[in-house]
This record gives sequence, structure tokens and C-alpha cells, in this order.
Amino acid sequence: LAASFPFPFRGAYSASKAYASVAFKCLQKQFVGSGINFTVIYAGLLDTKMSSGANIPEFFKYPVSKGAEIVLQAVESEAGCKYFPLRAVLLECFLMLLPNSILIKILGERLQQSQKTRAGDM
Repeated sequence: LAASFPFPFRGAYSASKAYASVAFKCLQKQFVGSGINFTVIYAGLLDTKMSSGANIPEFFKYPVSKGAEIVLQAVESEAGCKYFPLRAVLLECFLMLLPNSILIKILGERLQQSQKTRAGDM
């Protein structure tokens, strides 16, 4: 999601994901026919320690074990790109339709809530 959607308040993170995405797409083209394959994985939000503090509905968090299975299947099948889960892809489409002013308001409120929660945990 972060590779193709510029998240407000997460510019460096989104930029690093976009860079990795383009770099691996370049390698895919460069090594065509060489027997070396690259699979670009676009995983939605996985339920990890990093995402545990995020103020995001559980519905959007995807189990790591299921994600690992999908990644292995994609690599074994030499899929060029793999987007998962579908709910993350749909969320990205929805976010792209929102006007920036509304998106900033929603994400800004969630960011403030997350920061308050983290401050309370310290």
C-alpha cells in the first residue's frame, strides 16, 4: 500500500517502499531470460510488533503466517508481482478517491490517537 499511495505523515516510509518497488521492477526487466527471477511483494498491513501500536481496525491487519504462505507461493510460482490481501488493495483504491482535505483530517486524528496511546504506555 505504501509503495503506491503517498501516505501523509509517512513520507519517508512511503518513499522507501516506492523506491524498492521500482528498483525490483527494473531488475525484473534487466534479468529477463537469464534464469534469475524477482517477485515484488505488495503486502497489506501485517499483524506485527511494528503495526501493533497503529490505531487501525483489526480487519485490515493480516496474519503474518498467512502472509508468509502467500509470499512463498508467489516466489515459487515466479509471479512477477503479488498484491495481498484483497482488502488492502480495496482500501488503497478507496483512499485514492478521498479528497486530500478529508484524508488529512482522518489520518491526522488517527495519528494523534496513536501518539496519545503510546504516551500513556510510557
